[in-house]
Amino acid sequence: KTGLINRHRALVALLLAHPAMVSANFEALLMLDSGDKKLESLKKALIDLVIGNPDLDVVAIRHHLNGLSLGDVLAELTGEDMKARLPFDPYNLSIDEASVYFGELLELVGGKSGLFSEISSKSR
Repeated sequence: KTGLINRHRALVALLLAHPAMVSANFEALLMLDSGDKKLESLKKALIDLVIGNPDLDVVAIRHHLNGLSLGDVLAELTGEDMKARLPFDPYNLSIDEASVYFGELLELVGGKSGLFSEISSKSR
């Protein structure tokens, strides 16, 4: 269960770094539920922000999320502990690389097997 929640967190961390992926994955995101109320609140707020204001950049989105009292969960997703768990830094990935990881994580949280660890080790 811990691995699954970390995958959900990785998905949201990728979205925070690449908010343009929200619109492209809107339906899949709505169908996912991590079971973590704080993470789900942040994910919903992120979706609402990006859909309502598609021109917001990463800094503005973080500012808005902090203003919604989601700073604690935001800090978890962008902090050193999360960075240590991920085989990549979401903010240093191109949108294409982020999309590959995002797709793989979607399959993993959906119960499908994948090559997440193999892809990440090859791209380092």
